[in-house]
Amino acid sequence: MKRNIFGIKKTVILLTAFITGSYCFAQQIDLTQFTAEQYRTGTVGVPQRAIDGDTNGSWSNGSVTHTTNNDIISWWRVDLLAEYDFSRIDVYNRTDCCSSRLNGVTVHVGNAASTDPSDYTLIGTLSGSTSVQQLNTNVTGRYICIHKDNTGQPTNEVLSIAEVHAFGALSGTTPAGGSGQWTDNGNSISYNAGNVGIGTSSPTAKLDVHGALRAEQHVTVQAGSSYKVAMNGQSDGYITGRDNSFTNKFLITAKGNSYLNGGNVGIGTSAPDAPLTVNG
Repeated sequence: MKRNIFGIKKTVILLTAFITGSYCFAQQIDLTQFTAEQYRTGTVGVPQRAIDGDTNGSWSNGSVTHTTNNDIISWWRVDLLAEYDFSRIDVYNRTDCCSSRLNGVTVHVGNAASTDPSDYTLIGTLSGSTSVQQLNTNVTGRYICIHKDNTGQPTNEVLSIAEVHAFGALSGTTPAGGSGQWTDNGNSISYNAGNVGIGTSSPTAKLDVHGALRAEQHVTVQAGSSYKVAMNGQSDGYITGRDNSFTNKFLITAKGNSYLNGGNVGIGTSAPDAPLTVNG
């Protein structure tokens, strides 16, 4: 806040709230909203099965992709329609049989509408494991492409994928930890330069909120180690203010007595000359 509030010239707003779960800017991306494609489809193993939200690797469950037999090169790709900053890609294998089909298969991210792995950034190489394979990365791109090359192999195996999960955020929306602005420190995140806007792209204060603001427990306006104004929204909700000696000067509460401890109160006047001056 930039103005003097209850005699306090320099204040810091401290918002305390409950957060369920752990925060993470690298949220799972909902791939089910996008369209997948593959080189050629064998039987009924359509490419959309790899982003249908079902990780079941049994063919009979109807959620595993399948390219055609005897292809030297096979690929699967999904277009996210915009650039994302990826932090991890998970790949689930077929589990009822044929898990070796993913052995040596490569996972790529890039921006070219291409199926050539040289146009992408390599994220990792898969094995025939039937456990989820997690590939950590730090790359930006629009497409995820999974590529299988049977060159020099005794048989041309098909490409089968049970599910693909991706984690990250739209490019430009993830705070850059360690960049001198956002700093990620375990369960906390801090910003040490400029202003933060919520509902506005032109914040004029350290925290500028355009819209309703809700706190689960309480909000305090603080100077030094003690609060000056506090608002508590629990069952015994109150608003209270302290002076420089940390004495409560006023209390408005939903439970018990409310009071003003110091100064005069004016109703209909801005210059009260008694503890209660009513003009009207």
